Amino acid sequence: MYDLVVVRYGELTLKGRNKKRFTQQLTKTIRTACRHLPVRFESEHDRFYIHLDDAAYDHVASALAIIPGVAGFSPAIKAEKTTEAITEASSRLLAMHLDSPKTFKVETRRADKTFAIPSMTFSRALAGRLLSAFSDLSVDVHTPDLALHVEIRQSMAFVFVDKVEGLGGFPAGIAGKGYVLLSGGIDSPVAAFLAMKQGIAIEGMHFESSPLTSIEAAQKVVDLSQCLAPYAMHQHFRLHMVPFHRLHQKILETVPEPYHIIIMRRMMFRIAARYARLDHTQVLVTGESVGQVASQTLESLNVINAVTHMPILRPLVTMDKKACIRWAQKIGTYDISIRPFEDCCAVYVPAQPATAPRDYLALRYERLFDFETEISTILKQIQVLEIKQDTSLFLPDYGLTVLEALEAIGAQT
Repeated sequence: MYDLVVVRYGELTLKGRNKKRFTQQLTKTIRTACRHLPVRFESEHDRFYIHLDDAAYDHVASALAIIPGVAGFSPAIKAEKTTEAITEASSRLLAMHLDSPKTFKVETRRADKTFAIPSMTFSRALAGRLLSAFSDLSVDVHTPDLALHVEIRQSMAFVFVDKVEGLGGFPAGIAGKGYVLLSGGIDSPVAAFLAMKQGIAIEGMHFESSPLTSIEAAQKVVDLSQCLAPYAMHQHFRLHMVPFHRLHQKILETVPEPYHIIIMRRMMFRIAARYARLDHTQVLVTGESVGQVASQTLESLNVINAVTHMPILRPLVTMDKKACIRWAQKIGTYDISIRPFEDCCAVYVPAQPATAPRDYLALRYERLFDFETEISTILKQIQVLEIKQDTSLFLPDYGLTVLEALEAIGAQT
């Protein structure tokens, strides 16, 4: 079986003087993800090794597959730095992959230049030995069925065949912190994932409007947070529950219907930006995509953006719905998102929403009610849930509204 897993940094090695900070953050995340496994770690300047000892490779692979910043990894067999030992390890590895006749080639990387045999010479010699040992093998250096990779490093030699693609991107949290406006729909969880994949430490903000919306709509967001937790820093996801129902009700009662969603989004951005400044969060993240709905036309986005100077990242801005659905299916959020419980932006959609809103009209309608007092109250009432992948929390068990449920379970304020 395999002896170690070779982890590749990919583009992190191109970060110049910042490379050490990036790789240290990534290896810290890997160590945390594998902390319950009987493994040992070893680091080199362009590689990170996980010695499997008594651990199963599949368990390590499952952990690595969801870590942002991992470019790829390979299960490998170690060998002493001799021709005989490398041949023996290569034979063991090929035996694991030969279920039918195959073509192959050998590629040698000789990082340890004290190893006397040049890489090309060693590859040819090893291929000859393996051809003698396996009658089902033949050489094809252009389009082989499998490539046997040999790496000869300072501390050891090892061989591998499989190259498993990782998530790529950057290590969790390396780029700073952001809040994602997390609804129960398909798009915002994908936006959260893509932001985390690029190294942003993401926390969720959910604007809940129970009893105007059902508590099950908020439960969707809790379940979506569980799906996102494995990709987050320390593999837990902070979810900030924003009590929006009073302000939501005032918007519905006061603002002309075509502007309901525009004003609602402006209020959400005001609240999120002010709350973010309290803990030095740098950006907001949304699941908006140009033209997908009325509030996501360029005119609408401009009017909504006008209420804050905080940067707003929209990872899906040019992504079509099919591409977003594929991502949602890949990260496991799709089936939750399509449950028939809708949040405040989906339940009260106007029959004829404004698609080219004007800023001066939005300001005029906002002067019809005292939103500043409501926002001040809301900011004091936001509660926080710490969500992990194995969190067991079903809000409807604790009340008819989210506020009742959070009070019952004693959420943080």
